[in-house]
Amino acid sequence: MFSSSVKKKSTIKVLIADDHSLFRQGLKKLLQNSEGVEVVAEASSGDECFSLARKVKPDVILMDLSMPSMEEFEPIRKLKKIDLNLKILALSMHSERYYVIEAVRSGCDGYILKNASFDELLRAIKAVMKGGSFFSPQIARHLAESLVEREEGALTFKEREILKLVASGKKNKEIAERLFMSEKTVKNYLADIYSKLNANDRLEAVLNALKLGLIERKDFGADG
Repeated sequence: MFSSSVKKKSTIKVLIADDHSLFRQGLKKLLQNSEGVEVVAEASSGDECFSLARKVKPDVILMDLSMPSMEEFEPIRKLKKIDLNLKILALSMHSERYYVIEAVRSGCDGYILKNASFDELLRAIKAVMKGGSFFSPQIARHLAESLVEREEGALTFKEREILKLVASGKKNKEIAERLFMSEKTVKNYLADIYSKLNANDRLEAVLNALKLGLIERKDFGADG
């Protein structure tokens, strides 16, 4: 978990959203003993986070991405719709690229791993409050790699994985179940794939990918 810090005036109002009560309590204690920070509420689910955010109007929400009652990134999108100025820091044990990219797409202002130091978390809170963003080093690398791939017009690893499942005949629901994501997320990925491959539908995307050597004929009808 996080390590230590000190207390003075409370200025930045923080809402902690995490379904593990021990983690919330420990983090709250550390933040309350830190200069310039006040924990104004705790939420144990996506629904509760959304409800409390509207009520207490925090400056920053520290949000675990894997909470009950809502799809992983839905709370972020909903909160950003009601208040674009609200700062949201993903606080997650997931370092996989998929989580990072989707969190940023959904509107996160930063992404901190749960094995980060407490000092790093404080820097992140202060950075987003000033209108900036903050990402743990490992997370920043994912973003840089994604940017390079987009500049080159290449498909990301996750997009290639989805395209191979499409070629094997899998429907969106089956792909979502296989890759542990929502159907909506699959559709978002497919929209990006179509754009990159200049395709209008699944078949055209698969055929264009085949011509470019992004998939092979053996992927057709395979189990994925």
